[in-house]
Amino acid sequence: MSVFYSMAQKEIVLFRHAKKEFQSSDPDLSPEGVKQAQMIVQIVQKHKLPQPQHLISSPRRRAQQTLVHLQEEFQIPLIVDPALDERTTHETRLEFKTRINHFLFKDLPLKSFSCAFLCTHLDWIEMFAEISPLNVDISSDILHIPPAYYYHMSISHDDAKEWTLIQKGQIL
Repeated sequence: MSVFYSMAQKEIVLFRHAKKEFQSSDPDLSPEGVKQAQMIVQIVQKHKLPQPQHLISSPRRRAQQTLVHLQEEFQIPLIVDPALDERTTHETRLEFKTRINHFLFKDLPLKSFSCAFLCTHLDWIEMFAEISPLNVDISSDILHIPPAYYYHMSISHDDAKEWTLIQKGQIL
């Protein structure tokens, strides 16, 4: 299904967390969400997505739980990064945009990896669509991004250049 670019480029798979419960402000995954998270491992094993060297998650439980099966299967540390968290009530839109911009163009380029999986939230992905140098406009997707949706992208060594969308899809 997917065609992989040269590993000389970095690849990122940006996930919206799997389906969540609605019992709290920081809910766990629902039973369906747990199945979606487990399915990510199978998709990587079937080479429909590359095997990550880095797993980076929002501090929210549902985001961490989306990547935990990959962590266990491939023995990769799960890095919790507040930069991937959803917008807080005390954060202005500009502060939120600045946080995401800093992560994408300052922090991420410093990390040494050929493939990283990132797990975050809908509002983060909305802002990503606005500021990323992606070669296609994904802003029309935003209203329809279900849980466990992902964007698989390639980033050139010169991270300021255009990023290439390899594929997008949903873990069912």
